[in-house]
Amino acid sequence: MEKDLEQPLACDPDADMVRNESEQSLLGTGSRLRLFFLMCVLTSIANFPSAFTHTSVNNAVHEFNDYLNESFTGRELPLENHHISLIRSTINCVWYVGQVGGALASPIICDRYGRKAAFVLSSFFVTIGAALQFVASYFPVPELFFFGRILAAVSSPLMDAALIIYLQECAPAAVRGSMSSLFSTGYAVTCLLGMALGQDELLGRDLHLLLLVPLLTGAASTLYLLTIPDTPKYLAIKKKNNLAAHRSISYFLGSSIDPVIEKEILKEEASESSQEEDGSILLLCSCPRMRNSLYLSLAALVFTLPFFPILQSSTYIYTRIGIDKTTAQSASTALMVIFTGACFVSTSIIDRFPRRKLLLTAGATSLLLLFLFPTFELISDMPTISIAVSALYIFIYGVGVGPVAWTIGPELVPLNYRSALFCVCYALHSLLVVCTNFVIIPLFDLVGTAAFPLLYSLPVGVSWCLLYMRLPETNKQQTH
Repeated sequence: MEKDLEQPLACDPDADMVRNESEQSLLGTGSRLRLFFLMCVLTSIANFPSAFTHTSVNNAVHEFNDYLNESFTGRELPLENHHISLIRSTINCVWYVGQVGGALASPIICDRYGRKAAFVLSSFFVTIGAALQFVASYFPVPELFFFGRILAAVSSPLMDAALIIYLQECAPAAVRGSMSSLFSTGYAVTCLLGMALGQDELLGRDLHLLLLVPLLTGAASTLYLLTIPDTPKYLAIKKKNNLAAHRSISYFLGSSIDPVIEKEILKEEASESSQEEDGSILLLCSCPRMRNSLYLSLAALVFTLPFFPILQSSTYIYTRIGIDKTTAQSASTALMVIFTGACFVSTSIIDRFPRRKLLLTAGATSLLLLFLFPTFELISDMPTISIAVSALYIFIYGVGVGPVAWTIGPELVPLNYRSALFCVCYALHSLLVVCTNFVIIPLFDLVGTAAFPLLYSLPVGVSWCLLYMRLPETNKQQTH
């Protein structure tokens, strides 16, 4: 089995491109819009818990700090600023710690019980976690808040894994790249919503109402997910139910879908399943070719690490470098507007440009910006220049780093291994985020914006070199 896996499948890039262009012409506007709308709904549901949780508290950072301080003061344990920074770093990191265990369990649930079951189950537990955080805001018990956050964090990778599989298994090959990039676009939109609602003018001064939002949306999302079908792949291959698979295709692409497209989707799934057994984490790590794909996928995700402290703590960072609170909140919201626009740009171009060039160019540019961030702070008395540099970084990230980094990994392996690869990368990526996010705020308090190149330049630079030497092009080509 392993020997078979190590042999690359013969591929003809020209034939693949002709086939994809043929599919593009056969996929009607109605089907394309229906698929786009439904995938936007699913990606918003999956991304809302983590994106909204991080960004809403980012803008409402001072209200959250007050909640922590009041909770511990009531126990006769008043907190100083460095204590609050440490606790806030822990709160930011605990989400990613919880994601590690959830990510490793996700392939089993997705493959054994179905993508829909995984989606519904994860949405339910994320909603329970949101309820616990909401209740905790009324009492001086931050431990309950932590527990609710961990419960939501453990469930979040399962939801993300189900989403990425839906995005890839419900779309024809010709639009699979643009559909998969919605994973980052949905994250951007929900980040923007969290930033906006976290401002003082809206819900930023009321932590209770702010934490009520994910509870209400989670309950509505769970009810909606009960109504959707599973993916055509799971129904046709796992359940051996071709009728249900055809109904699933009709649901996502419309009843008037061209039979050639429908046949192509099911033919693709059947051909890949006949060549491979179900993917497993053990085989993913033991097979040299699969392991190489895992390394490349993780290297691509290293590019995303500097984004998370900006996502979670931009308001705090801006206020620390001399920007007033109102301007800092507005700038943080503006970053999410830029991020959202950049992700939509990425969705429109990701199937038109080589993924390799897009990722490497954006990665090199983002690495340069990490050094410019502290440089401009040193040579200029205008802290707003730092906002401009971070805005440029967010735009580059949204166009060529985030969407491509999360999309390119599953394209390196056969379909049956995409769930396992995504979840292993998710777990390892979460560990890296935990390590870097826990350090970045205390380091920032010591050395300012120089913390970014000090912490991220080496791993990002090494990853860029690895990808430059070994990453193949995946756009409209079979690399596995």
